[in-house]
This record gives sequence, C-alpha cells and structure tokens, in this order.
Amino acid sequence: RAQILKRCTACITNISSDGRSLGTSLQPHVSSVNEDRYLIMDLRLPNGVWNLNCVFDGHGGHETVDHLISELPSLLMAGLLPTATDLEGVSDVLTRAIFEVDEAIKRDFLEIFPEQVDEIATMSDIAVKARVNDQSSGGLNYQKALRCLRGSTILLTLADPTRKHLWVLNLGDGLVVLGSRRDASSQWNASILNDNRNGNNPAEADRIKR
Repeated sequence: RAQILKRCTACITNISSDGRSLGTSLQPHVSSVNEDRYLIMDLRLPNGVWNLNCVFDGHGGHETVDHLISELPSLLMAGLLPTATDLEGVSDVLTRAIFEVDEAIKRDFLEIFPEQVDEIATMSDIAVKARVNDQSSGGLNYQKALRCLRGSTILLTLADPTRKHLWVLNLGDGLVVLGSRRDASSQWNASILNDNRNGNNPAEADRIKR
C-alpha cells in the first residue's frame, strides 16, 4: 500500500466558502495527466450562496472535460438567476444547461463546414483535413473537432443556500453518496442517491431502446 501511495500525487485544490465541501484528486500515474476533473464552486445569487459540486470523468483526452469546466458554471448561473427563488424550476435549469453545452460543442464543429451537405460531400479528403487541421494558424477548428471526438461523464450536486434542498444530476457511471447522522454523537449513515446511467444498468438500457 505504501508503494502504491508513493506513485500517487494527492492534490487538494478546492474548499467551499462555508468549509463544507472539500475536493481531493489522486493522480495515479506519474507519467501522464489524469483526464478526470472536479469542480467545487460557490454560486452567489440574490437569495444567497448556492453550492455546486461536479465530477467529470474525461474520456479519450482533455479537450471536452476542460471545456465543460470552462462553460458549464456560467450556463448554470445564467439559468439560476431568474429561478433562484423558484425551487420547482431548478431541475429544468440543470437539464437545460447540460443540453446547451452539448449542443454548443456540436454547433461549434458544424461551423467549420458552413457549406450545404451536398457541397461538403464533394470536398476531397485533403480539403477536409486542411479545414480541420489548422494548428499552424491557431488551431481553433482543430480544438472544435477534438471536443467532438473526446467525451466526459457528468456527476453534479447543487445545494440551495438553506442546505435543505439538494439536486443530483448524473450522466454516466458516477455515484453520489449522502452521509447523514442525527447529531454529533450518532453514527454516520450512507445512502446512494442515484443510479448508473450507462449500458450496464438494465433499466437505463431499456430506456434508451424505447
């Protein structure tokens, strides 16, 4: 166990303003950078400070997961501002933010090829590659393409300022575990708040097939 720990790098980078949220990341391989990310953020809204916690399991590269870290918080803020006092609308805000960031990734890629579909079909492979592989001129198109080729899961929790309401969003195989106890002298109880959202979950597989 000691040898394994020597090969891991522990990094504590985020603590919420109220001290209730603490994030720790383990880098298991010394020669490569972990594709996973996490985010702990205070969202300061007119009715108080909301607490956002996210875990992103990056797949195939860093581009998509880094894009999520950059874009998702601002989308959530924009959605929560007009609905912060209407708790019934928070679930829709979370769903819409995920949808919008996903659509933006697709839209950015399609902007590389503004031509009509029949025009694109006549382009040579050399022309297509030249359009995408623009690293020599800044690589903007190249980054847009990579965000479509990579991927990430999303596991998100959001707590309102009273800490009496908690929302959980999951796309992938992450699990949220809620620890609770009656008082400081009681034992902790652990409850899993969500299911895996992948093909290994029969209910999820059936939902997709429908």
